[in-house]
Amino acid sequence: MKKIIDIGMKSDSELTITYNELFIHASGEYLTEYLPTNYDSMADDEFNEFIEDYKTESLEYTETGTLVDMICTSADALSRLFESKGFKVLK
Repeated sequence: MKKIIDIGMKSDSELTITYNELFIHASGEYLTEYLPTNYDSMADDEFNEFIEDYKTESLEYTETGTLVDMICTSADALSRLFESKGFKVLK
């Protein structure tokens, strides 16, 4: 898989990352492909189909909504971790 987190540096030396980047990165723990960068503009059916098509084998019987909740939980944990390390997480 390709690198999907782009850590940015603002002019005042503040480290930044977007929540969307964290969400995409978290999706890689549950899917065989990362969510695309435009996942947040996908139609609900398209988004759900992507999740269904790329579930890891161990999660093949997990409901799509449950899997999205799992990705959200992981992204939230990553957000808290990055913030604790001095990053600004952009929503």
